[in-house]
Amino acid sequence: MNCLELRELLDKSETYQTDIREHRSDIGKTSERKGRLPVALWDELVQGRDQEVIRASGYGNRRGLGSNPAVLIIDAQNKFLGTRADILTSMKTYPASLGEEGWAAVPALQKVVRAARDAGVPVIHTAHGGPGAAASAFRRKRKTPDVADPSISQEEADAIVAPLAPLPGELVLLKPHASIFFGTPLMGILNTLRVDTVIIGGFTTSGCVRASVVDAAANNFNVAVVQDGCADRLTVSQKVSLMDMGMKYGDLMTSEEIECYLLGLKG
Repeated sequence: MNCLELRELLDKSETYQTDIREHRSDIGKTSERKGRLPVALWDELVQGRDQEVIRASGYGNRRGLGSNPAVLIIDAQNKFLGTRADILTSMKTYPASLGEEGWAAVPALQKVVRAARDAGVPVIHTAHGGPGAAASAFRRKRKTPDVADPSISQEEADAIVAPLAPLPGELVLLKPHASIFFGTPLMGILNTLRVDTVIIGGFTTSGCVRASVVDAAANNFNVAVVQDGCADRLTVSQKVSLMDMGMKYGDLMTSEEIECYLLGLKG
């Protein structure tokens, strides 16, 4: 399916989830449950009564996107992505890292970032750190250091990974808490840019991504979640968080769909 076909389907918000399912990867396939909520990723977790509740609730419709978006890449830092190894091996170096499961999401984020830059859409990067981060209640929930290898500096641990490194002129906002909207100047920046839509991906799905998505929706932005461009330490957290965000707070979209949407804004 090409971008023109995808955009035509995106414009048909009521029928989109039904029509698109044959063209999506497993992470975003829809079931027959009214053809609306993408469920393949967490289907085995939602059984019996819960299926009936989802069916009856009416949640999960596409909200749709606006015409003036910004892309938010959440915490794509060395200390969270870690090494290109299985998660338990990666955690020996970076105790809070995701390892290969996190790195598997990077190409999707690169696709979105490239399309945003090509379309002249702002790309804003976030990084956990800065004044107050170490003393925050959010940080005190974890008792391990950011980096366990004494040969690796805190500066290196805090750095954004090379494949997603900001270009000159792109904003990098330090945040002390999970949500990028809390304790940062993001709202003022988005208001100045007249942004009506935020596209969010990064790490981790159940933590900083979800917190930022919830706050974005609370501030009345249209929200898209890059469903193949986020990852979590726990499989169950990844699945349930995507389900929850897709039901209530944002539109789950693949990087291919978002790329087409962004490139459709050019010129």
